[in-house]
Amino acid sequence: MNNLVIVLENFEYGGVSTHIEILLNNKNFFKKKIKIYTNQDNRALKKLKNKIKNPNVTFVKFKNFNCLFFKNKILKFFYHILRPFFFLISIIYFYQILKKFKNTILLANCGGYGNFRSEMAAIIAFFFLGNKCIYLLIHHAFTKPKLWNFLLQLINLIIYKAVKKIIFVSKATELNISHNIFFFKNKEKMEIIYNGIKKLKIKKKIIPIFNYNKKYIKIGVLSRIEPVKGHAQIINAIDLLTDDLKKKIKVFFIGSGNSHYIYSLKKMVNTKNLSEIFIFTGYLDLDSEQIIKNLNLVLSVNQEFEGFGYSHVEAASLGVPTFVTNVGAASEIFGKNSLNLIRPNDTNALKLKLEEFINNKTEFSKNANAIKSIINSKFNDDLMVKKFNNILFKNEKFN
Repeated sequence: MNNLVIVLENFEYGGVSTHIEILLNNKNFFKKKIKIYTNQDNRALKKLKNKIKNPNVTFVKFKNFNCLFFKNKILKFFYHILRPFFFLISIIYFYQILKKFKNTILLANCGGYGNFRSEMAAIIAFFFLGNKCIYLLIHHAFTKPKLWNFLLQLINLIIYKAVKKIIFVSKATELNISHNIFFFKNKEKMEIIYNGIKKLKIKKKIIPIFNYNKKYIKIGVLSRIEPVKGHAQIINAIDLLTDDLKKKIKVFFIGSGNSHYIYSLKKMVNTKNLSEIFIFTGYLDLDSEQIIKNLNLVLSVNQEFEGFGYSHVEAASLGVPTFVTNVGAASEIFGKNSLNLIRPNDTNALKLKLEEFINNKTEFSKNANAIKSIINSKFNDDLMVKKFNNILFKNEKFN
């Protein structure tokens, strides 16, 4: 039985957690002995444990030195100044944790990349322990550090030397990271493995919060509520619609977020007299597939970058129409000329697309069914797992 250690610094249940769930629940990973190390303040941990059905997966919490939060500005300032010191402590900490593992593969599973991270410390510690089976997986875009950029570039040189492969979930992510990190240039070390969607036959179950009259078109946004996700732009776009079109829709913001920002969005909705249209559901502890099945349209209007975008790819795999801002990997997934794509940061373009959908929902549904088979053939969990198996376990040599 192969040994696999996954190190994961994470805080919310999103694309990274979904990826781990789908990967480890695949039957091919039931033959592996897997230990996941994740930070004590990972708010997604309880849900992730419940979602993973693989009996050979165990979880261990670690102390997070690399992403601490302070409200006090003085403490925050000194923490940023001392981050290299905390990173060194983290390396020593992981050295002690990981020294017991022999003939083991390490997968450092990073959401974003660029600043000091626990996964980076684990890679360096495992490398110093003499291990060669080290892999780095990056899901999202480069995060520009406020300080210590030169030092971080040098640290990335060590990481580049330590890892066998750097795996990206899309070409867009690879281009973004390689553009910002000087030493990540060798194409032989780069590998793209698109995220996989579970191939399930899902019978729709009516969820009470979505149980409105069938005359309404139900539009959903499944994401954490934060400025970069474009919720404010959606409110502004809906506000531009005619009153007749507004009467035909309900818009659901599905997810949690900063309470002050959510309050500002609700205030914005009330000011524009749109409170009858918008429903803030909060976080729903339900399978995303069931949520999507209760919707007529899924919106993903990320303003900056999307490494893969599980919610809109899931929607497409279920035959539910979805509109996506053309950022990050969107054009890779749907094609450059797809009807699904809209220009980012263009409220009028979003308004026109919504008008088109409300007036011609049947045609968009037909298009969604055509896209469904393409998505399921290119982005399924079996294909993703096969590629991970080939990289992580095939002909593996530990020394």
